[in-house]
Amino acid sequence: MTKAVSTRLPAGCCWVDLSQQDPPAVGMALERNGKCVLSVVPKRGGWLVMATPAGESQPMPKIVVRSIADGMRWASKWINARSRGLGDGPPVPQASHGHIRSPS
Repeated sequence: MTKAVSTRLPAGCCWVDLSQQDPPAVGMALERNGKCVLSVVPKRGGWLVMATPAGESQPMPKIVVRSIADGMRWASKWINARSRGLGDGPPVPQASHGHIRSPS
């Protein structure tokens, strides 16, 4: 599993371990209100962070990081910055592994 990732996510967001999904995959997905908005997946010797929101007219970020933990940190910062602009509530503390739900 991943190392502890010290981050906070807005309400309605959670990390999903893709190895626990059907079909299983390698990586983590950041869900917001039940829909995947970012994923951290292996790419060659590193990890690729990809934004996947539907209906966006702006170019979505794709960055390469050294580890899955680095990707999760970057994704958490990205979703927090984006959520504040949308008027969501303050971030809530998150655990470091598995399927992690934000309290409502």
